[in-house]
Amino acid sequence: NADGALSDFIETMPEGQGRRWFETNKDLVVSVFSEAGHSNLRVLRQCLHDCGRVIDVLEEDLLASTGAMARFVQTFFALSMALSVGEISAKHLSERDNYENTLAPKEGEKPHPLRVCIDRHSHAEIFAGESSSIIPVGLGLSLIGIGYETPKKVNQILRSTGQFTGELEVPLWRRFVEWRKMPTAELEETYTEALSYLFESDVIQAGPYLHIANDIVTIENNESSNESKLQDKIVDRISSLAKTGKSPLLTTVANLAGISAEVTFHLEDFHTS
Repeated sequence: NADGALSDFIETMPEGQGRRWFETNKDLVVSVFSEAGHSNLRVLRQCLHDCGRVIDVLEEDLLASTGAMARFVQTFFALSMALSVGEISAKHLSERDNYENTLAPKEGEKPHPLRVCIDRHSHAEIFAGESSSIIPVGLGLSLIGIGYETPKKVNQILRSTGQFTGELEVPLWRRFVEWRKMPTAELEETYTEALSYLFESDVIQAGPYLHIANDIVTIENNESSNESKLQDKIVDRISSLAKTGKSPLLTTVANLAGISAEVTFHLEDFHTS
């Protein structure tokens, strides 16, 4: 019973910001724990205390960023639990910025451990291709792999991501993850906003782009007549992005979009030619 155990674990935590945060966000923790699939309550308790110690040292403006805090905790738990049960290693934590580790495996191959983590935890930012990721690579290695970083540096790095703005507005990619639960009118509005970001925005962030592209393709694949048109548009967009030097984004988006290996290789040739 994860719900009951979690309440007991929280009661054993020292008084502080971490304990108070978890007392009001139990459902989020239970959800991430359920996604992990290992059912190891000992691991849950350890991750809870480790993450709580980090939250204890966060400054007020960071704590006020409710959406960013949720993404931070989801990402922390996803990576920390995977490390604790041996599904990933500290080396894998240091490789979160390598887009090749996010790709779906070729036929007959096993997925990279980070890809497995991505598939399980759609709300977490496992891929950290840039400093704006909710837990940048270096900080993730310090907090989760080593187990410590100075409070000053934790606050400094998290603030530098630009995600902890103190605003309550949920980012587009995070809203779009919940597209299945949206009322029709909200879905239509958010879908239009997502398409605009994918194909018109001049400011591209790798993590959000990948999430949105994946969800757009999932929706469109339910309409078989639109699938090839969408893939053609993504190929065109990727070709355009290639000219800006965003090579890590190219192959990853192509893979998430379900584009054939032949097309993906063609795009890589295009970029290097």
